[in-house]
Amino acid sequence: MSRKKVLAIIFSTIAPFISYFYYFNKSNVLIGFFSINNLVGVVAILSGLTGIVMGIASSRQANLDAVKEYFQQGDEDSYSEARGRILKAENVDQIESSDVSKICNFFHFWGLMNRQRYLPIWVFEGSSGLQIVKLYMKLKPIIIKKRKNNKFYAVEFELLAYRIYKKYKMNFDDLSGIEWDELLSNFKKDFHKRNL
Repeated sequence: MSRKKVLAIIFSTIAPFISYFYYFNKSNVLIGFFSINNLVGVVAILSGLTGIVMGIASSRQANLDAVKEYFQQGDEDSYSEARGRILKAENVDQIESSDVSKICNFFHFWGLMNRQRYLPIWVFEGSSGLQIVKLYMKLKPIIIKKRKNNKFYAVEFELLAYRIYKKYKMNFDDLSGIEWDELLSNFKKDFHKRNL
């Protein structure tokens, strides 16, 4: 559970008790409840609680909107065709630079959104996460070449691949084939070097 949710739950649990002890003295007799100061206090507490609940609800809705947008953009023909061409290429020389930039930019953006917690990591639990790591492994030599001119090229894409691997290591047992064994072995070495 996120820190904000925990704080909201704690506050919403404690607030009624605070208001109870504020308005009642030790003998449980109502102390001037209907004075204007006390009514303003109650309204302030209630509006604060309402604000917290609405904030949590809007944050959750924003995350769900980001998930929806991620899947809609990822299902566009141009992205799915580019992913297919990259994964089918037998070596990196056969990969078109337009496909590389399209995929790297796409996952760089969504990696940034994930790191900033606008896109939850659970989105990548299934085949989506596996495909992202496979694409990164396949494109890594090209990304390293492009980083000679721009040291930040596809950094968020790389970090996203490592976060996915760290969270869902068990999903990577499905990779098979000589090419993927070697790529995954190199990826794991890099992962452990970075100590993520």
